[in-house]
Amino acid sequence: MELRECTVGSYFRKKPSVRADIMFDNYENFPQIIKCFESNLRLMILSEKAGIRNARRGELGVRIQEGNWKSSPTESQALINLTLDKAMETGDFSDDFFKDMKIMQDVYDGYTEIMVMNAEYESFKAALDAIPDYDKVVVKPFLNRSKTRGELADELGITLEAISQKIKRGKKWIRDNVVVYMANYD
Repeated sequence: MELRECTVGSYFRKKPSVRADIMFDNYENFPQIIKCFESNLRLMILSEKAGIRNARRGELGVRIQEGNWKSSPTESQALINLTLDKAMETGDFSDDFFKDMKIMQDVYDGYTEIMVMNAEYESFKAALDAIPDYDKVVVKPFLNRSKTRGELADELGITLEAISQKIKRGKKWIRDNVVVYMANYD
């Protein structure tokens, strides 16, 4: 199963079992999926700020200088990036930078979603590490996409059916040990 979009709420809208399947099917690149969510949350914030700035220009389209007129655009962008980095790291969106935004609930929801994705992925990895060794020798290389079912069967001297059964047991182990703790955010 794929996660086809990295937008706020798209992961939360999935049932826990579906989210576990998403991690199972995208295990090797799930950290990059989380980074995609983070990038899109940053973009959502920056877009909102740009819209606010444009609305302040009024119908005439005249730019209104705010704050310290001696600051450079590069310096301003660096400060914005630092503010966003700090907020994304700590979850503290109380800085004045965020005060006039109308989408703060979406920002909080997006940040929470990213934190939950990280926590669920860590739980998934812990469950994967706890799989019994006789199945782990198949499940880990399969999830990391380092070996195909056929390569694993040849290497271990067992049938493709036996490999599929080991993968199925590993998936069930992970579901039994992770999904029960995953809340549904409908």
